[in-house]
Amino acid sequence: MKTISLIALTFLFIFSCTKEPGSSVVNRGPAIEETSGGQLGGDPPVRTGGTESGGGSSIESCTGEAALDGYDDRANSEGAIPLDRIYTRDITLSGIAGQGGNDVSYRAGLPPLAEHVFNNPNNQNDPNNGKYRDPVSGKFMELYSFNETFEHERALLSNDGPIYLRMKVLPQLFPADDVHGCYERNVDAHKSPFPYSRLRFTITSHSVVRNTITGKWSIVGGPSFITTTDPIELNQCGGIIKVPQRAVPAGVANEDHFTVFEISDVRSDLRCQQGGEGEHYCPAEFNVKRSDCWRIVLQIATNRTEFFKGHSRF
Repeated sequence: MKTISLIALTFLFIFSCTKEPGSSVVNRGPAIEETSGGQLGGDPPVRTGGTESGGGSSIESCTGEAALDGYDDRANSEGAIPLDRIYTRDITLSGIAGQGGNDVSYRAGLPPLAEHVFNNPNNQNDPNNGKYRDPVSGKFMELYSFNETFEHERALLSNDGPIYLRMKVLPQLFPADDVHGCYERNVDAHKSPFPYSRLRFTITSHSVVRNTITGKWSIVGGPSFITTTDPIELNQCGGIIKVPQRAVPAGVANEDHFTVFEISDVRSDLRCQQGGEGEHYCPAEFNVKRSDCWRIVLQIATNRTEFFKGHSRF
């Protein structure tokens, strides 16, 4: 009897020692904060939120690259139509024009629009080849990004589910004094003395309707407020933002309507760094100036695309 008991205890001890201490189970619930992208080089990722279970890693890093940040969360069976990758766009625009001025936003239908507005894109002999021509001043400027047309955006955003957004803050662009660099930067004003280290944004949505006679698309009605983000640190990603589909206006067919989002009211920690205003503009409450550029990677997921790795749709 003693021999049998000893064998049983030995087996139990071996089984307990060989069992893994905790599996790398990622919680795919609605946690929406991300880790910084450090796995492609540079500093290790720093966890800023989310949940994890077991003894494994936290939610996968956000790199800002479609090929790495998306996965097929729908578990499509073999032979099913594959989902597109999440979309990514490198956006660089200027800040606010000032008191009473216009906020330079990212939204379909806003200038500068897609490629057709650029000067002689196929004429290699033109010194201003590919540059954007400001219709007011007539000056040509190098631009690093542009807003999309309604027609282009409709191909992406026309779906029967929500639009999901995520933004990664990229280092501030500092063009030369006489170079616009980003639309529509004021080259006559002084650039900020410090680069931003965090940005925050306001997200709204709009209804876009097609005129069935002219075929043109246009914004109908006012915007709907979605959220103002928490400050997003440099080289890190913010949380996932859900933009619901707008209701189709009365008398409009489903195929003649879709929802677009707008990124506006971009604020930074500039004054917080300077300390000139105490804590009034901290942690990131000072509008990016029109003499400065802000830059992000925007990632977009819909029901036609993969979703953000480590997350489930919510």
